[in-house]
Amino acid sequence: MRSSSSTRGPLLANTTLTVLRFFGHYMRMMNVLKPIAFDVLECLSQLFDYYLFGVYDFFVKDLEYLPDNTQLSSKLLTSLKRISESFIIASEEMTPMASHSTTDDQFKVTKPWVNSAVSLTDGNTLFGLSCRMVAVESLVHLAQQFENLLPYMECMIPESKMSFLRQFVSQTVQTAPELRKPAYHGIAIKALPCDQILQRMVTVKWDIRDIKSQHSSYVDSLVQILTCQEVHQ
Repeated sequence: MRSSSSTRGPLLANTTLTVLRFFGHYMRMMNVLKPIAFDVLECLSQLFDYYLFGVYDFFVKDLEYLPDNTQLSSKLLTSLKRISESFIIASEEMTPMASHSTTDDQFKVTKPWVNSAVSLTDGNTLFGLSCRMVAVESLVHLAQQFENLLPYMECMIPESKMSFLRQFVSQTVQTAPELRKPAYHGIAIKALPCDQILQRMVTVKWDIRDIKSQHSSYVDSLVQILTCQEVHQ
């Protein structure tokens, strides 16, 4: 018997659905305008780049807690750096005193912005866990759909351009699931006052001979914190 979880659809944001529609438009353009199919593919890849950067910047970047970004692979870090330098207008470039933009800067766009109604700093909502979950899982699904379209893309671009597509998939698209770990693990770290709990654990006498029926103080604290967070969900 198939479990109920296997019949559930993907977890998607409205923005992801819009991006998927654009994917369909681009694929039709590649099929009709074969002489510029590769140019259209580049635009499609940039759309994925921008979405990846937005999810990372909004929902993951503020939760990174390990030094030197050790949670993310070198591939993903390289892709994020490439996107930031190639497509995103730096804040200093937007000031009136900034120098005139170069030809390359004309193709840059401003950083995406998150709706003000989305709260990512409230501990009562586990720092926007539901929003972060939808964002990250939507990105993972988008990456899966990109890979599903790969055979069709390969049929519409010249063989000489195939290396670009394969490198983009391996270096960027396939690294999208890596954002799960810093997003979810980071929330777990922020949601619990680890320092306070560790201090209470230090005071516990672990050499007792008899097992007491009463919880240690740090256990009571954990139960209270988790219960309060469950009530607010």
